[in-house]
Amino acid sequence: MNRMTVSQQRALEAFRDRVSDISKGDDSELLRWLRARNFDVNKSEAMLRGHMKIREEYDLDAILDWNPPEVLQLYQPGRFFGEDNDGHPVFYDVSGGIDMKGWTIELNPESIRLQD
Repeated sequence: MNRMTVSQQRALEAFRDRVSDISKGDDSELLRWLRARNFDVNKSEAMLRGHMKIREEYDLDAILDWNPPEVLQLYQPGRFFGEDNDGHPVFYDVSGGIDMKGWTIELNPESIRLQD
């Protein structure tokens, strides 16, 4: 963050002010949005607001409350094993162990979507 140009610092300040109603993130989080749009504050703001709209529309903040159907709980070959040294989730997936024919019979698209 200390390698930013003066114009990039000004863009960060303007962006922080413009999205303060929807983002309480620190500067490093805000910089991700600015970098994605070459420090264009208008485009960065539109992108972040669009992201927040989708996040709200699909209730993504409640995704960890979702309970998958029993067949997925019993027969999904992958598992979460905790977190790495940086706190990121570690998922071990043995994709070859999936019984796709069985899943196709037991599941339909509605059964694996997040339930209201």
